[in-house]
Amino acid sequence: MREKGTGKSLLYKDIGQEQSFELGRYNRQLAGAETARELDLESSTLWQALFGTVGAAAGFALGGPAGGAAGAMKGWTVGREAGKWGQRAFSDYDPADYAISTDPGKFDVSQRYDFEDINRQFEAAERSRLYKDITGTGTAIAAMFASGKGGLWDNWSNESRNLLPLGEELTTYVDPLDQLIKNPDVRLTVTE
Repeated sequence: MREKGTGKSLLYKDIGQEQSFELGRYNRQLAGAETARELDLESSTLWQALFGTVGAAAGFALGGPAGGAAGAMKGWTVGREAGKWGQRAFSDYDPADYAISTDPGKFDVSQRYDFEDINRQFEAAERSRLYKDITGTGTAIAAMFASGKGGLWDNWSNESRNLLPLGEELTTYVDPLDQLIKNPDVRLTVTE
């Protein structure tokens, strides 16, 4: 015959053991997911630095005596972008591979929603990183396209001038603010 209250004690013991097991498993899985993400980010940084350095060296060497520094900057930009997307191509990181188990056990069933939210946060962080990489590449392309004399913009605009019918000139708008920045001695008058 059981003593009074032993069933409740056994229930509390089971709850305590399960909570301890679940907490240990959660901590291990979360640490594994965080470590995998950090390693992937470090790998991306390493690839970008390595490819950027190689690109800068090649750009400096191929930039000639007058454009060595400009060539190095373009090489650095192209190299970093190649490193970023190369690392993404060879990386096997996927947040789903490191998802935290959503099985909360018998007693704390409501924790399932917390675990699912953590998994969604890891997936959202990876999507955010992808979009950041895409916009970063777009920014780098735009910067190289518009970079100073001899940039891609000059090459493109010179080519487009060659497409005009003979005898016609390409007219450009001259912004007074640009003129003021380039030549601060010029006085602008404001008319109402």
